[in-house]
Amino acid sequence: YDLAALPVRAAAYVFGNVNAGQASVLLAAETDLRTFDLTPNGGLPVDVLDLRMRVTNPSTGETKRYERAVEMTLQGGAPASDTSAWYPLSQPFDLDPGRYQARVAIRDRNSGRVGSVTHDFEVPVRKGMSLSSLIITDTIERPAQSSEGPPKPVLIVRRLLPPGATLYYQFAVFDAGRTAQGETRVKAGHFVRGPDGSVVKELKPTPLLPGPTGMSRFAGILL
Repeated sequence: YDLAALPVRAAAYVFGNVNAGQASVLLAAETDLRTFDLTPNGGLPVDVLDLRMRVTNPSTGETKRYERAVEMTLQGGAPASDTSAWYPLSQPFDLDPGRYQARVAIRDRNSGRVGSVTHDFEVPVRKGMSLSSLIITDTIERPAQSSEGPPKPVLIVRRLLPPGATLYYQFAVFDAGRTAQGETRVKAGHFVRGPDGSVVKELKPTPLLPGPTGMSRFAGILL
């Protein structure tokens, strides 16, 4: 059963293969810092978050675990809005194809309260062309220098976005093949529908760019 003293939510993202049989899976979790007993220290709220993750394949009984302590010093002060209060955490796992159950537990060390959530997900068998999970976020991590590469999406579990935010998405395509001229065979676009069903944003299909682990698309949509 799940513990509700601290709000916790989780999602699993499946990416490319790390070897002939396993895929890279990123287990993402969030907890609401407004429910933590943040203690002032030097004018800033601080706390220690204890994280525990367990991923189990029910059919084989194989289990993988991860745990760490996160020392938090909130430079912006105690969070007040719903979009800034949810603290993101993530950890990669290399998993065989199959169905899994993830158990995520978080403890507020200041108060001793614990929250946990159970999340079921599946790692598909990849045969031929396949897609990674779709990352959707309103937060990106920019490199210190432009020469270090493009911005990277920050994984979030929440789906509530503030008005005027930019919605970023990213996905990858694997084993799509190429034409005899070496051109990519895959094009992708997007459209966003409003509450009445009308299309308010659209990007016509364009070829995906090749990368070190496959072809990918990273784009932003101003909402």
